[in-house]
Amino acid sequence: MLLTTDDFINKWELSTGMYDTNKITSYIKMYEEKYLVHLLGADLYKEFIGDLANNVPQSPNFVKIFNAFNQDLNTLTPFYGGGVTFGHGLNRILESDGILDMLKGFIYWEYARDLLNQQTPYGGVKQMSENSIVVDTPHSLFWERYNEAIKTYQAIQEYIYINQSPSMGQIVSYTSTSGSGYSDGDANLIGGSGSGAVATLTTAPGNGQITGLVIKSSGSNYVVGDVLTIDGGNGDATLTLTYVGVGDFSKWNGTEKITAYWI
Repeated sequence: MLLTTDDFINKWELSTGMYDTNKITSYIKMYEEKYLVHLLGADLYKEFIGDLANNVPQSPNFVKIFNAFNQDLNTLTPFYGGGVTFGHGLNRILESDGILDMLKGFIYWEYARDLLNQQTPYGGVKQMSENSIVVDTPHSLFWERYNEAIKTYQAIQEYIYINQSPSMGQIVSYTSTSGSGYSDGDANLIGGSGSGAVATLTTAPGNGQITGLVIKSSGSNYVVGDVLTIDGGNGDATLTLTYVGVGDFSKWNGTEKITAYWI
């Protein structure tokens, strides 16, 4: 699971008593996968889950939609989302709070609305309080959390829709050899199936062995197992790719969800 009960704090705060924690965990298990499948479609969801390491995506395409983003948009490409046809040259902003906040909003909504009714041996009953008045449904904050989640849901889907042919095969992880005769600075990575990769090197004085390497440009279209030569020096330093970027947005088959406009 991406979420735990500890994530439900601040504006997503839920009652977490002795029995509530287990109940919230059950809601996370019940709804987290469901909403991600609805967001991405079954095939892209599987690719997303397979890309996670310690619950964080590795590939640039999935990192983009996982994190919060804002993007100016002026497109003639119509997008059918939220019951509205977007596009037609209108200037708009895609605003996403990120997948984790989206999931928190949806699960908060599922959990909080179910609290309005509880099952007893005598059937379903409405909650009552001794010292306060229970908020009626139209004024409950769970609808605010739902609509905020929908805004992010729609922004992510529209971003995917207008980027259905993204670059893939970016360098994500690798093993390397240190070589000799190199200098500090940027170096092209040569060979393999892809192109465009550049690394920034830190080298040892004297023998020019590479002591530090940071990928400056991850390139595209590489495959696992590619062996890239680091340009410069004595030409004897290499990178062997162990993981490359995935996230084929052409697989997207998400379902539409709309804002609760009646609130």
